[in-house]
Amino acid sequence: MTDLQFYVLPEGYLVSDPSLNDILAVLHPRFKSSSLPALSSLPKPSYTLDSKPFLPGYVGLNNMKEHDYLNVILQLFLHVPPIRTFFLDPNSPQLQDSARPTELVKRLADLCRRLWNPRLFKAQVSPHEFLQEVTKRSAGKFKITERGDPVEFLGWLVNTLHRDLGGTKKRNSSVIYSTFQGKVQIETQQIITHKEYSRPIFDVSRGQLPRSVFKGW
Repeated sequence: MTDLQFYVLPEGYLVSDPSLNDILAVLHPRFKSSSLPALSSLPKPSYTLDSKPFLPGYVGLNNMKEHDYLNVILQLFLHVPPIRTFFLDPNSPQLQDSARPTELVKRLADLCRRLWNPRLFKAQVSPHEFLQEVTKRSAGKFKITERGDPVEFLGWLVNTLHRDLGGTKKRNSSVIYSTFQGKVQIETQQIITHKEYSRPIFDVSRGQLPRSVFKGW
């Protein structure tokens, strides 16, 4: 499975047959950098082995036990264009520069490629290998056998990937930072109550109170 070559056993000689390319495309899907921008548009239908249409990227993730709360975050996360492009692009700088991508990063990249693979045999993908690593890295906080909080998982996933990709507090130090880091600006304004109105209204002509700005993801 490492070198993606086929052998006849026990003789051990190599098999070279074009009919095996479909299997390789499922086991080890690969994308060209030039094809990735088109993924932001609705893809053309592909077909499973039993000729049923499906849209690459819009397929189900197997729910083996109680991990639907994890699946929903993965579907959301892997549809964010910069994140999707990062994991699908064979020339992503941070993946190339990392001497040893962590197991979490590698398994998420594999899952992303399978999710967007237009040559699937069936219109569903198993996230099991990635979720096993999630359970291990989170010290059992996020399990496939127990329901959990999807918002907590999203926060953990974002921060863990940022560190795994060499991210620091410096601006744009990882694809996570450049995609999700931002600021929320809160503006407060006094409201005025008029006798002729049943509810308080805002008076846009009045000055605003001091603003508060929060940074983070």
